Amino acid sequence: MNSFISLFGVIIICLSIESHSQIIVNELMPVPNGSEPEWIEIFNTSDNDYSQDYLIICDMASCRALQNFYLERNSYCIITKDTTAFKSHRTISDNVRLYQFNIPTLNNTFDSLKVFNKDTVLLDGLFYDMKHGIKGVSFERVHPDLPATTPSNLKPSADISGATPGKRNSVFPVDYDISITSAAQNTDDYTISVLIESIGIKSINSVRLVLYADMNFDNIFDESEAIYDSQIDLNDNIAIVELDNSLNTQEIFSSIFNLQIEVIATNDDNPENNFSRFPAFMKGKTPKITINEIMFDTEAGYAEYLELYNHESKSVNLSGFGLYDRAELWSARYIINNLIIPPKEYYVIAYDSTIFENFAYLENMNNTFIPNNKLNLNNNDDLLVLAMPDKSILDSLTYFSTWHLKDDIDTKNRSLEKINIEMPSSEKMSWTTCLQPSGGTPGMQNSTYVELVRDGMLNVSPNPFSPNVTKEGSHCLISYSLIYEKAKITAKIYDLAANPVRTILSEHWTSNEGFFAWDGRDDSGLKLPVGPYILYFEAIESPSGEAYLDKVMIVIAE
Repeated sequence: MNSFISLFGVIIICLSIESHSQIIVNELMPVPNGSEPEWIEIFNTSDNDYSQDYLIICDMASCRALQNFYLERNSYCIITKDTTAFKSHRTISDNVRLYQFNIPTLNNTFDSLKVFNKDTVLLDGLFYDMKHGIKGVSFERVHPDLPATTPSNLKPSADISGATPGKRNSVFPVDYDISITSAAQNTDDYTISVLIESIGIKSINSVRLVLYADMNFDNIFDESEAIYDSQIDLNDNIAIVELDNSLNTQEIFSSIFNLQIEVIATNDDNPENNFSRFPAFMKGKTPKITINEIMFDTEAGYAEYLELYNHESKSVNLSGFGLYDRAELWSARYIINNLIIPPKEYYVIAYDSTIFENFAYLENMNNTFIPNNKLNLNNNDDLLVLAMPDKSILDSLTYFSTWHLKDDIDTKNRSLEKINIEMPSSEKMSWTTCLQPSGGTPGMQNSTYVELVRDGMLNVSPNPFSPNVTKEGSHCLISYSLIYEKAKITAKIYDLAANPVRTILSEHWTSNEGFFAWDGRDDSGLKLPVGPYILYFEAIESPSGEAYLDKVMIVIAE
């Protein structure tokens, strides 16, 4: 046998070709995904069983002989070097023969495949070119009685799974056959493009197109999840449909969802190619997720981290969202996968697992994510952006080391905390140094958290308060409620001698409600003495110029 195989290339020009072969190569997987092995499908086209002492299989580089080959009439068999790996990727009927055999290695670019009987008669042959193929998708023979040496009779599988081993090919023509030839999300405008073709012998001129989004992430598509349902007309057996990526609801948050697209025609003889499933970013309600704590200046043995907070009353799936710094803005390296934040909860994104050594309680909280690609935060002047897949920004800020308290304390391994979760991330007054001895509070309420009180036109909480960094309540929050829709506000602190000691806001544009913080310090950043101070608050309505003035006493305590 070995001498026969070695001489095979020499004698191949003398081989006869069996006409109307009983055995054909009906499908092959030359470039599989992941651990799926290469495989070929043989089909017995006749009403008689086929038996050979051995079947010779050749590509352009080598030939190999499969001994004791047998295939029942009108049946399929699969030949692959690893049947266990094959069955982990593909499901076939029990009556389909499965041969474990070291088939010639198929090229990833182009190759030919020939099958000979023991008498060196060519039973069948085909030629494929991956220019016309798709990685992870098989080539299927269109017409079993025609040569498969051109793309017209050897096409990529149209099946939703990418192949049809052991059953009728998805590209095999029937009288009436409607197919989703391609469906994908465009990366420029996030619309969904669907190519529908009538590929049967007879034309189908109109179909129903239904688009489902798995909005509850249970991998089941039901009628309640249909977001598009319309009749589509085909021209010259083709229809190209462009769908926007709206969920058509504000009850579901924007995220990446699994989609199912289905075309329905009453006279369709082959419904197996009527579906397409793929993940896509779909727009619904924009979730309110903000950055709440930053640990950026660390030494060896401490992990940098960011803490996010979900303001919503429902869980938010951040799959496909991006968390970027200035050095890697919009880099695909920093895409978040499989991260779901429960309602009204904190979530920590850490540099590495040393965060569990620094904050052991996190191991039991299941709210820490360590991405494969690390965010390397600058020790000063770095941009942070949390954005949806379409680059819509949920939160952003540029932080500075000067946002830490100016007292004589070491801020190494100590985080910046937001004073209140509702405060704007981009403003310095929203942040202060963590008060905990551990240096941070990842996954829980910030140590410097101050409750926001809204009761009347002007409110201060807490009052009195202490700027001492060793105690909680180192800031006070001032909330306001105006009768104006739009105004410029100014807020200044005076001592009892009417001397101005701190300008907190100066002609700051605002809507009718808002709040700001005071840390008990003067304009130079020094702590003011214990005692009472006066907050003067002025709002100038736009465009009338009408003014609202108010004042309140704020007491700094020990």
